[in-house]
Amino acid sequence: MHIMYSRQTPGSKKVKFLDVAPETKQTEIPRPTSVLKPTHINENNSGVKLIRPAMDLYNFSTSSSDLSTGNTGSGFIDNATFTYLFITFRIVLNPAMSVLALLATIINVVTFSRMTLSQGVNQNLLILSTSDLVLAVFGVVGNSCYVLRWLGINTTPVRFTLYILMWVVAYPVNASAAVTTIIAAVRCLSVIMPITFRTVVTPQRQVVAIALGCSISWSVPLYTHLLINVYTKKGNNSLGIPSSSEINKQMVVFDYFRNTFFYTCFTIIILSGVFLSIALRKSSSFQASATASTTDGQTKASSRREVQVVKTVILLLVIFVTCNLPFLFLSLLRLMVPGFSPSGKFRNEKLFVDSTVATGIHLNVGLNTFVYLKYNSKFNKILTESLSRVSLKTN
Repeated sequence: MHIMYSRQTPGSKKVKFLDVAPETKQTEIPRPTSVLKPTHINENNSGVKLIRPAMDLYNFSTSSSDLSTGNTGSGFIDNATFTYLFITFRIVLNPAMSVLALLATIINVVTFSRMTLSQGVNQNLLILSTSDLVLAVFGVVGNSCYVLRWLGINTTPVRFTLYILMWVVAYPVNASAAVTTIIAAVRCLSVIMPITFRTVVTPQRQVVAIALGCSISWSVPLYTHLLINVYTKKGNNSLGIPSSSEINKQMVVFDYFRNTFFYTCFTIIILSGVFLSIALRKSSSFQASATASTTDGQTKASSRREVQVVKTVILLLVIFVTCNLPFLFLSLLRLMVPGFSPSGKFRNEKLFVDSTVATGIHLNVGLNTFVYLKYNSKFNKILTESLSRVSLKTN
């Protein structure tokens, strides 16, 4: 049980602290049936405010004291509906999907690492799978923390882990966006300049482009995170976590800078997908351009291979855009709608969209594996052989 109290130090502002109250009777852990009418604050006989851990777990970007204000929002989603949505997404759906996504990314990384990496497409898909693997690991850890808090294990390490994940998850998310953008641009260049493509757009240059894109995207969350650390030191918070108002200020900065990068990637990805789809429909002319730079003995096989690569890329782009629509929706609402924050009028709506963002990320990672199995014959062959060897060893 946590007790919230305040202290006025000489020459300083009032500071809120959280401490453990061993003499206070343990509050019963709320279950799904008991939190439909949640209570943020209880008071004991001495009038000290006691924070119920069940309501603290709904968002990791605020501290327990921020959620103890009694502000449950007055938007379109009432508390009872939000509780059911929270259980469905944060406690059931997202944890299960994150585990499946982790298994899928492990398969992708292992399989692509055994393929010919001198080919730019295999190399780029390995980098994308590695970024997705890191993202899946973060997802498993974060969702595990949500489940622990739902069970009443609302310790400081659990909350601090969620707070850290809130910031570091931007790195693999932005990296995946950068790699996907490079893959889309590379495929477009292969159609536009089929003869000189292999000599101009080499695998090494593609890696340099990916590294540059990731560096640009990572500079934004790093810059914002440093500002948050400054706020933390000035706030003298006992948990090392700033208040929700301080976080919201930097989240606005974070959104403005990151969205410039992310929306640029989305624009390139969508335009590339449209261009590749049009080129693929013109089957005869596309196959002719795709085989123009190959030797005579490779024309038919190379043509089929190029078509399969383009189909793979188009599907990856469609999946990426579709699964990341909740993220774009969240970013726009946070910038344009007053009160769309963890402590604002549309608090429940914000936290629900947060849950769908995580669902979309896990779905994106998992669906990529099925695309590889369907349109990458080499990937399918290596994975089948690997599973056969594992089956023989176990038998």
